[in-house]
Amino acid sequence: MKTKVFFAILIAAFGIWYYYYNEGSYTKTDGFELTYIDNSIIKNYNSNILLNFCNTSNSSCNQFQPILKSVYNELGNLNVKILNIDIFDNPELLNKFPISLIPIQFFYTKDGVNFKPKSEIGKKFKEVNFNDETFYYHLGILTQEEIMLIFEEMQKY
Repeated sequence: MKTKVFFAILIAAFGIWYYYYNEGSYTKTDGFELTYIDNSIIKNYNSNILLNFCNTSNSSCNQFQPILKSVYNELGNLNVKILNIDIFDNPELLNKFPISLIPIQFFYTKDGVNFKPKSEIGKKFKEVNFNDETFYYHLGILTQEEIMLIFEEMQKY
């Protein structure tokens, strides 16, 4: 009985330590998913970035995941990052990004500048001022071809 109590306390202590140690930090999962991000992290990547906010209980988000993973597998080694964040697990990010609906995507150049395509796809992007900053974003699902064209245009930026 004492052994079971000891292991239960040990497991609980580890869980508490892990929660507080990782609070407010970010972790990468195969370079595809994050749990936290801000402008300094975006700039530190020194890569073109697609930042997607989603949630696993949202059907549109779930439909979008295979597209994102396919693009990531094709472009992941070309100085391109696709970062997925579950906004329900990270509600504090609602204070950093203008998120009203999901899925929502923000693109960033390797210099950390929020990017709006000048091509035809750019007409699908919206602009909003939030926290004294202008954001360009896309709501909903982009096709693989559209994402590839955006990254291609970003390479010329």
